[in-house]
Amino acid sequence: MFDKGFLIGLGVDEAAAEEILGEHRKIIYENAMNEALTAAGARNHRAVRALLDVDADMLGEDGRIRGLDEKLKALKESEGYLFEERPVLRGLRPGQGRDELPEEGEGATYSEIMSR
Repeated sequence: MFDKGFLIGLGVDEAAAEEILGEHRKIIYENAMNEALTAAGARNHRAVRALLDVDADMLGEDGRIRGLDEKLKALKESEGYLFEERPVLRGLRPGQGRDELPEEGEGATYSEIMSR
């Protein structure tokens, strides 16, 4: 990440440098928020954001929003309908080749596997 001294060294005046840094920080905050909401399985980002008490000041140096994971976990428990339930897939494992599949007629059908 660049800083104000870098921008001033490029010939940008101090007020413009502050504005550029503010916009840059806002973009990083928005990206961090959207990434966290997507990872949490939020169905509607706008609705979930309205219930979260976070702001851009909580953005850490690592580009993550401090305390957001805990707030999302608590919100999932209290307002679970706002989040998708990700099914646990059973059956084939990634990288499992055709030779490792059971012969036709052996094992369970797809419906039987998914109903477990």
